[in-house]
Amino acid sequence: CHGAENIVWKNTINIHYGKILLKENRIKAAIVQLGETLPMLEKTGNTELIAQFYAQLGKAYLALNDYSNANLFASKSVSIYGANKDQESLLAAFETLYQVAQHNNNLHQALIFHKSYFAASQAYLQSIRSRQLAIDKNQITSVENQTTLSLLDQENVLLKTQAKLAQKTQENNQLE
Repeated sequence: CHGAENIVWKNTINIHYGKILLKENRIKAAIVQLGETLPMLEKTGNTELIAQFYAQLGKAYLALNDYSNANLFASKSVSIYGANKDQESLLAAFETLYQVAQHNNNLHQALIFHKSYFAASQAYLQSIRSRQLAIDKNQITSVENQTTLSLLDQENVLLKTQAKLAQKTQENNQLE
């Protein structure tokens, strides 16, 4: 990706690397890695990737108890997504905003963000279920098609055998 100058794939890999760093509790490394990539990504205008970066940066700053930056980046992520509530990163952003509001003792805002998190979670799970149902349906259709082809092959063999039998019967009748 680096050599081919494929910015979208390079940044997608950087997002996943940042997530790995966060899971390994290497928070500062994740912030540096994501922060270095963000200016280049913002130039591309790819709002989905930018929102994912913002959500991950928000989580990273939250882990460092930097509530101001956590709120800033999570809010940016949510503002980019708007009404599209079936994105995984939107869940991270709402969770971050909820935790920041809770830390700031703003219980009303924390409740609002928690409700938004729950709604986004439900939408995300529904989209996963829909995708899984589509995959299952395609697998079933594939098995049905294979079964139909197998049955047609068997019927073809049977018809060929019946044709040979009819021909042999006709030859035998002619010999009599």
